[in-house]
Amino acid sequence: GLGDRTAFDAAIVTRHADVSTHLIGVETKYTESFSPTEYQSDEYTRVHDASGWFDAGTADALVGKATNQLWRNCLLAAAAELAGEYTTASVAVIALADDRGADAALGGVTAAMTDAGRCRSVPLERVVEVSRQMPALERWASEFELRYLDLAPIT
Repeated sequence: GLGDRTAFDAAIVTRHADVSTHLIGVETKYTESFSPTEYQSDEYTRVHDASGWFDAGTADALVGKATNQLWRNCLLAAAAELAGEYTTASVAVIALADDRGADAALGGVTAAMTDAGRCRSVPLERVVEVSRQMPALERWASEFELRYLDLAPIT
C-alpha cells in the first residue's frame, strides 16, 4: 500500500495459465467528482519514481486537485506491482461516457505515464452493454440502465 487509506472502489485479479497475475484497480464515478484534496507524501514520490509508470519529474504536476485522486489510485496499483503482489497492474475508471471531470483526470494522469494503457476509461454505458450479453447479468443490466442511464424527462 501507500501507508494511507487510499483504496480502490473495486479490484479485479486475473490469473493466467502461466501463473502470472494482473490487478485491475477500479475507480467508479457516477455523480461525484474526483476528490479536490491535494494529498502528497514521501511514499507517493517514492512509488512514483520507482515504479517506472511515470515520466521523470511529473510527480509535482499530478499532486493537483484535477489528478490527485486518480494519481493515488495508479500509485496504489504500482505499489502492489512493485511489492511483487501481482505480476502486473493497471487502473480502470468507470464513469459515464460524457463525464468531463473523469476525462480531465484521465488525460492529466495518462499524459505523465510511460504507458498510458495502464490507466483506461471504461464508459459505464459500455459496462451495461456488455453485461446485457451475459445471461447471468442481463436482468441487472436492464434494471441498471432503466434506473441510472435512461434519464429521459418524465412527462
